[in-house]
Amino acid sequence: MATRPKRNPYGHELRASLPGFGSDISSQYLSQFEKNMLQRARCKIALSSGKQRYAIDLFSGYMAANAVRLAKMGFVVYAIDFSKAHLSLQSQIGQIFPGGGCFQYIQGDVRKVSFDALGGEIDLVTGQRSLHFLRFSEARRLVEKLVRQLRPNEGTMSFSIGATDCKVGAGYKHAHLPVTRRWHPLEKHLGEPIHVTEPLCLYNEEDIHLLFANLDGKITHISRDDFGLFLVDFKHVSIGKGTK
Repeated sequence: MATRPKRNPYGHELRASLPGFGSDISSQYLSQFEKNMLQRARCKIALSSGKQRYAIDLFSGYMAANAVRLAKMGFVVYAIDFSKAHLSLQSQIGQIFPGGGCFQYIQGDVRKVSFDALGGEIDLVTGQRSLHFLRFSEARRLVEKLVRQLRPNEGTMSFSIGATDCKVGAGYKHAHLPVTRRWHPLEKHLGEPIHVTEPLCLYNEEDIHLLFANLDGKITHISRDDFGLFLVDFKHVSIGKGTK
């Protein structure tokens, strides 16, 4: 008899992309975050008038599911994850899809990746369940670098970010600290069933605004998903006072 795949409390198969950083959920189904992000991506392609579109997918997971979806739409996508790309994905790396898109896979630490070679032409940055795995200062430096790569007055970023009051937030003991000092693992009985054992920096709404403050752009949308994570959209706007 075949062994049934182990699942977390929310019904997702526990396909760990790297121990401590959760499961590869994006390859299993489309969350509301992904549905929203992909719809905006389709709009960008529809308005491209033949111009090549570029995207970055942070914490993509070893199956790089969202990066592949964007590449098949027509984006040139750079997927970045700590994990090595899955063997089944290898043949698609660098492949040109019918719509002119393709994707590259970068295995590495997002905190150490240089984006300077991208030339400020990124149309979309996406990060599903991602930034809360970084310290606030690290996340801030990352979004500063990413904003500099957004296509002027067009580029957007979409993130889902863990909240102090999400479904596992009750086991997060550092919620009372300033976000700049917030860095703590979930309680074992909450973190282990969802394969999240690394320290986290969970956010409240004020912290979200602080993360994107004084950049060349603005937050255009904040909402919450069924799990309680923040869904955040940011758009580049040349306001002349962003990080340089």
